[in-house]
Amino acid sequence: MKIKFKKSHWHNLEHKIFKSAKGLGIENLNLLVACSGGQDSMALVAALKSISSALKLNLTVLHFHHGKSKNSYRDKALWHVKNFCNKNKILFHCEVHDGVLLKNEKEFREARYNFFRKYLTANSVLVTAHHADDLLETRLIQLIRGGGIRAFKSMAEKKSNLWRPFLSVSRMQIEDFVKEKKIKFIQDPSNHDLKFFRNWIRNHWLPELENYRSGSVKALSRSFKVVADSLTEETSKEFVKRVAASDLGWSLDLPYFWALSESEKKNFLAYFLKLAKGQNYTLSQALEVKKQLDQTKKIFEFQCAGLEWKINAKQLIVRKL
Repeated sequence: MKIKFKKSHWHNLEHKIFKSAKGLGIENLNLLVACSGGQDSMALVAALKSISSALKLNLTVLHFHHGKSKNSYRDKALWHVKNFCNKNKILFHCEVHDGVLLKNEKEFREARYNFFRKYLTANSVLVTAHHADDLLETRLIQLIRGGGIRAFKSMAEKKSNLWRPFLSVSRMQIEDFVKEKKIKFIQDPSNHDLKFFRNWIRNHWLPELENYRSGSVKALSRSFKVVADSLTEETSKEFVKRVAASDLGWSLDLPYFWALSESEKKNFLAYFLKLAKGQNYTLSQALEVKKQLDQTKKIFEFQCAGLEWKINAKQLIVRKL
């Protein structure tokens, strides 16, 4: 099926992803879209195709076939994704696993990501279809396994060269998008097998909780976000310990900044700009500062938010103008 991708016909979901991409500076890049052929990843490919020209994005769809199975689902999924890409003029790459039989989700994931890494470059970003319900399930599983604080750091919308644009989108919103756009997909029969812990949480425990107390699932997800945000705030305070004050201004070792995740970098800059008394800085200015600091030039300087930023080797010096 060929999909129409006119901007005037954008769905709310497509507008949401467009705004997210703009805010994260995802433009003029090569996007490697992981697509299994299921509902979520087919919705992701269709939505990204819609906004790609507006952001000057080059799409490549990556599909990993996990090897021979008792049913023909995996073969159907491969051909479905391939045909969709051919009809909509999207570059497509796939790999069929023909080695030792993959036995569990951990092995499936490692094999998939080994395939994805073959195509990653300095100017590309891997995009996956993880959504808000996935995030809730992952946090629950991590907590049940004794993950503690780590459970709240299990997923981020953007980290290094990985982007999850659906992370604040619910499964129901994706279902509505798929129905409205009439996007076909191939359902993985194993998604309903309750012997898998995640499936039991998704298809049994969470629905039972919602039936017993309406609104509980949304409230639980919201509570987890509040905890995660508070942990992020504490992390931001830890950043300040890395900043030194002197007669020259504020200084920071850039290798520490470069090692942070994308969300941590933004949190750090918000805290740092407040600390350095940046003049009424905006989000776009903070993102511009991040873009400048992410460069690998040894010596350069720029001005932003009423501050002068100087990079000398791997040292950053900031002072008021």
